[in-house]
Amino acid sequence: MAKQISILSKDDCLQWNDALKRMLSHDFYHSYSYSLYYAQLSNQDPILFCFKSEDFEIVLPLIIRKIDNSTFCDITSSYGYVGPLSSMYEIPEDIIIEFSNALNKYCKENRVISAFNSLHPSFKNEFLTDKFGDITS
Repeated sequence: MAKQISILSKDDCLQWNDALKRMLSHDFYHSYSYSLYYAQLSNQDPILFCFKSEDFEIVLPLIIRKIDNSTFCDITSSYGYVGPLSSMYEIPEDIIIEFSNALNKYCKENRVISAFNSLHPSFKNEFLTDKFGDITS
């Protein structure tokens, strides 16, 4: 099966919630309602980056922030503990690399120059970000 990438926006409430239901677990911080609320506080746009390859799915809620007086933007998580979610406890390394590459491609195509995402301490989801670059605390 080929990999599938979809970007859900503020217009995709039902699909966003359905995607979260397919994950092992999620929190209020991952929800459509919270992402939309947080993004609208500063006139930004929420998205849910959805990746599927074989039987594995990974989703990542993000806030797209336009950078004033430029064509660039950055991405961040909403306030709280977010981070990527997966549909299975164990995701093969090659799938995580595909996910990382797909997100990097999205960032290049959409002129994203930096990214910040806080991870959820209870979900142990840091393994999904191992291929992104540096994680600092």
